[in-house]
Amino acid sequence: MVARMLGLLEVQDGQRVVEIGTGTGYVAALLCERLGDDLVHSIELDPGVARQAEQALAQAGYRPHLRVGDGEQPWPGLGPVDRLIATCALRHIPYALLRQVRPGGIVVAPLAREFWSGALVQLHVQDDGTATGPFRGGATYMPMRAHRLPDLHDVHGKGRARAAGLDPARLLDLGFALYAGARLPGVRLIHQNTDNGVQVWATRENGSAATAATGEE
Repeated sequence: MVARMLGLLEVQDGQRVVEIGTGTGYVAALLCERLGDDLVHSIELDPGVARQAEQALAQAGYRPHLRVGDGEQPWPGLGPVDRLIATCALRHIPYALLRQVRPGGIVVAPLAREFWSGALVQLHVQDDGTATGPFRGGATYMPMRAHRLPDLHDVHGKGRARAAGLDPARLLDLGFALYAGARLPGVRLIHQNTDNGVQVWATRENGSAATAATGEE
């Protein structure tokens, strides 16, 4: 997953990169190995996680620019960068982050919405400050704190599992999920793997729910 995301980032010599979500420091270390410490900037919201990452990076011989703060906001005083990668899932790409990337730059991030999660996008920033690009498969990461879905209702145990006329795993296909999520605003889909395959729940904030599982009759 990390290798695929870094491949989509298409970094070149001399380019500056911002990473949203330092985590263990693994991605920052790979970027330092490719570009050199001074061109790599990584931000982490959790001070404890950031401290551990800094120690691990230093022990491995890497010293990128690290910062504790809100990754949804631009890096103060940094100016435009060439690449931005998020290792946390976002509900959308904040415009403030797009403004941190120069025209022609690339943003790689996993997106997560109510009906689907882990949709990896590769966006090219345009001269007018917008960004366009394709979905590039899946990459599942923990959501950015400000982008996490509220726990509005407990879906487990709601509804009655029964034969759905198709394998419910097909509901998780990214192409279908993107279409259905756009056509069914307010509907939330979650799933879990089972011994027989998969079980999915579709729910709404009003408490209504439906569930289907592989192999249920």
